[in-house]
Amino acid sequence: MNLEILKWVQSFHHPVLDQWFLGITLLGEETFVLVLFAFLYWILDKELAKRVVYVYFLSLMINHGLKSLFAVPRPVGLEGIRSLRTHTATGYAFPSGHTQGVSALFFSLSASVKSRGLTVVAVVLVALVALSRVYLGLHWPTDVLGGAVAGLGVVWLGLGSFKKARGILAVLFSLVLAGYLVQGEAHLLQLAGILAGYLLGELFERKRVDFSNHRVPWLNVLRLLTGLIGMVVLKEGLKVFYLESHFLDSLRYGIVTFYAMGLMPWIIKRLNI
Repeated sequence: MNLEILKWVQSFHHPVLDQWFLGITLLGEETFVLVLFAFLYWILDKELAKRVVYVYFLSLMINHGLKSLFAVPRPVGLEGIRSLRTHTATGYAFPSGHTQGVSALFFSLSASVKSRGLTVVAVVLVALVALSRVYLGLHWPTDVLGGAVAGLGVVWLGLGSFKKARGILAVLFSLVLAGYLVQGEAHLLQLAGILAGYLLGELFERKRVDFSNHRVPWLNVLRLLTGLIGMVVLKEGLKVFYLESHFLDSLRYGIVTFYAMGLMPWIIKRLNI
């Protein structure tokens, strides 16, 4: 059944649809998540941003665990299956990380602000990302269904445990680090760097900065542009130092995350923007 549905979805392939779904799938990737978090944290509501990113971190961890547990191969490379953007198809298939991430991200956002309209948007976006992963030949239909459901479960778990978020994230950091030592997977060390940067940056902001969100449009535009330019400069500029070293790459992600969580708020407060 999985194969038949996948082939049926791919039977509608067209260059225009290729570009559409290549764009849609970006909603589940690093760049979009970083920009959304920056907007939520620096501009909209920093406490809301912490809640959403905590749920997203939980989703990343649980997704890795489920993939390792079920070890379902991807459809990439199978005869009759057309796969695009295969560099995003790392590891096992079930559940879909893109679908689960978008589900966790947008449903945690809609649940936190208690918006029915945003819930509808979340349903539409999750459905589109799920369809994109099947259309692009990167996942089985059951993968994306499992990802959507797992994302909802993570939202329930994350919002219910948010008061203990700092302690839980510290434990997750230890588990991720231990997982890297056992499995040697580079993305686990990368995630450890992100978690460390988040925890240290959040502590620095809370104890030493305590910046505020405001509603001055032109200053918010300046905040966002300044912050994003800084993130890009750090993220891309520090690449020259890591030279395929997993540890240095993890450090790079940690520095970028610390900048977003702690240093940029300090800049915001110092420049009064």
